[in-house]
Amino acid sequence: MAVASEFLIGANDEHGLNPPTVGKRTPVISYIGRSFYENEFNRQAKLYFMLACLRCGFNVYDVHPEVQDVSVSTRVVRANRAGLTLLVTFAYNASGDGLSFNNARGFEVYYSPYNPQANESRRLSEIIFEKLKENTFTQSRFVGRLSVGVLSNVNCPSTLIEAGFMTNFAEAKLMLNPRYVLQVAELTCEAVCEFLNVPYIARDLNNFP
Repeated sequence: MAVASEFLIGANDEHGLNPPTVGKRTPVISYIGRSFYENEFNRQAKLYFMLACLRCGFNVYDVHPEVQDVSVSTRVVRANRAGLTLLVTFAYNASGDGLSFNNARGFEVYYSPYNPQANESRRLSEIIFEKLKENTFTQSRFVGRLSVGVLSNVNCPSTLIEAGFMTNFAEAKLMLNPRYVLQVAELTCEAVCEFLNVPYIARDLNNFP
């Protein structure tokens, strides 16, 4: 077994809340009279993930601590300067015009074939996908390739989780379901532990509201 304290785990949440990134939100949900912003899920999942990593003994680094959106290039520079062991990005998907709900659903996990450690990025993504597939109550879709900056241009294995579709009514509601947010974060941490051959220290979810 490896020693968790030897590793530096990077965490990233797509988009921002103050101000909210334009267009990155659900359609209006009639019974509450507003949309959910994508970053409402992304940021909370990232924070839960970092806490889980700390509990397991890892060092952690937040490449996007700001509440507002920050450019991808800035996040890449931060990640590479920090010398991360790996980087995990949390996101939420969308389909259609974004103005109405549709039937697209399920989670996806992505890596870039252009990452300097593409094979390790793919392996990390596949482990995360299997953990989520076995334990979440959403539909699994696929592990895919995506050539974006946080996947392609960092110098460490990098993965991006699209944890559902915010244009699907049922999955939009999951964005602010604290049990689902925590579940995604914990399963991702468990996958990181498996990837790095480090023991996972579980959290008791029975005591979580």
